[in-house]
Amino acid sequence: MTSAVMILGAGIYQVPLIRTAKAMGLRTIVASTPGNYPGIQEADLFLPIDTTDQIAIRSAATEQGIRAIVTTGTDVSVPSMGLVNDSLRLSGVSHQAAVHCADKTLMKDTLRSNNINTAAYLYTDNANDGLDFANSIGFPVIIKPIDSSGSRGVTRVCTANEFELAWNAAIAVSRTNVILVEEYLTGTEFGAQAFVVGNQMQRLFLHSDTVTPPPVSTPIGHAMPYTLSAAETEKLEMMTEAAVDVLGIRDSICNVDYMLVDSEPYILEIAARMGATCIPENITTYAGFDTYEYLLSLTMGDKPSLPPLDKMPCQANAALLMRSSTTGVVRDIIVPESLKKRDDIVSIQIDIKPGQGVKRFSVGPDRIGHVVVKQPTAEEAELACVDICESIDFVIDENA
Repeated sequence: MTSAVMILGAGIYQVPLIRTAKAMGLRTIVASTPGNYPGIQEADLFLPIDTTDQIAIRSAATEQGIRAIVTTGTDVSVPSMGLVNDSLRLSGVSHQAAVHCADKTLMKDTLRSNNINTAAYLYTDNANDGLDFANSIGFPVIIKPIDSSGSRGVTRVCTANEFELAWNAAIAVSRTNVILVEEYLTGTEFGAQAFVVGNQMQRLFLHSDTVTPPPVSTPIGHAMPYTLSAAETEKLEMMTEAAVDVLGIRDSICNVDYMLVDSEPYILEIAARMGATCIPENITTYAGFDTYEYLLSLTMGDKPSLPPLDKMPCQANAALLMRSSTTGVVRDIIVPESLKKRDDIVSIQIDIKPGQGVKRFSVGPDRIGHVVVKQPTAEEAELACVDICESIDFVIDENA
């Protein structure tokens, strides 16, 4: 009998996971709210369930007799995944660990109580208390909902006059109306994917982060390799191992956001799921193994091994989202013939077709495509990504 895997979410970042699972001979059961999501048509079975409805997801998982449950690129469904893992005794993150990672207050409380560097913060449902805290630590600060994903409702606030607008933006995308007011750390922001087998971190893949300009810094790309000094790397690995341990994360690929301040690393957030914005493709290109296949094997209860560092190609690469600067209807997409002759392009994906509507880019799901490029260095790959994205002409009718 074919083993079944439940995949939470049917968005653009779940599609490669669905396709890889099918290629592995697994039956794909995709749960998502109904909508124009590309993963719905890819699934062997689609279940129209809100992935944040933990009880409904558990009931469906039990009924379908799944062997594994997984998601990528989103935090909101991770608690449902954890509940199913506990209830059906599946491999993967527990419900407690999932909740502690998805709720930023629990995550940061756990880090702080275990002396793991993180930015100073206050969580509150009272805007006046939040403003008082911001004044006490000094501007700028970061305002974010405790329960959002994908930079939704996250704003850098530079003055007290900007606070109310940012607060209201965070409230608008929060289910709890509890908002995190966080110290703005000045340093170098970057990220990593922590590969955790059992309760042990096996490897930490670092990557640079490209984000939109403040006040709303949305991730739009990543590049590898990203290197630190030996001392900084040692601190980072020890800190991340400690965070994985105190949060109780098991059998997962974790998305971790850092800030390096005067050679001292801080964990901004750690999520019990793999990152989005083409991070799996970055790692696959750099390390020479299929990241989606590895994640599925891990959640199926296998203990997949990583290739030794000296066996990895360590191919420098970068990925960048294609984005629209306007809202409207796509009339034409003009792709230069010269792109077909480039041997540095790993993949180009255009998500839309003429006649479809697009939004001015604000958050990740507003993307209209992506490109992944390999080059001798990460910096050259980043420049090549920009060049390719700028060469593709999306003709958009703003008046449609």
